[in-house]
Amino acid sequence: MKTNCLFIVNGLGMGNSTRCFAIMQHLHDRGASIHVLTSGNGLEFFQDKKQVTSLSPMASFYYAVRHGRISAWHTVTSLRVLAQRAREKTAQLEKLLSAIRPDVAIIDSEYTVGPLRQRAIPVVGLNNSEVVVSEYLRAANNPPSIRSHFW
Repeated sequence: MKTNCLFIVNGLGMGNSTRCFAIMQHLHDRGASIHVLTSGNGLEFFQDKKQVTSLSPMASFYYAVRHGRISAWHTVTSLRVLAQRAREKTAQLEKLLSAIRPDVAIIDSEYTVGPLRQRAIPVVGLNNSEVVVSEYLRAANNPPSIRSHFW
């Protein structure tokens, strides 16, 4: 019996998608079925990958921008919209879980996990944010333009 794997990938950048794809290739070579739920650039990246059995779109969170820069304050003031987006993401995940019934979920920088826990689906988290933050805090002379990412 094939293992049914669901990858839930934050697709805003390409790092998460490429990291997950390296793992997908190995799992596919071992007979696993690979399903992907992603957003943004991830949809385009995964669309032609032969290892991917199914590709589904997912709404994404965002940072508010003011004057071409990420604005923590404007992000906070958009919390109502972000709460609606969270409900939308949960509904999209629940619908996909009912359709594919995965044996395991692999997540990368995506945090909509409630439906997975409710169904007792094992979750494997791939995320290197703690390394990024640690290295930022340890480095001297960080560019001011990225400081807002670490507040």
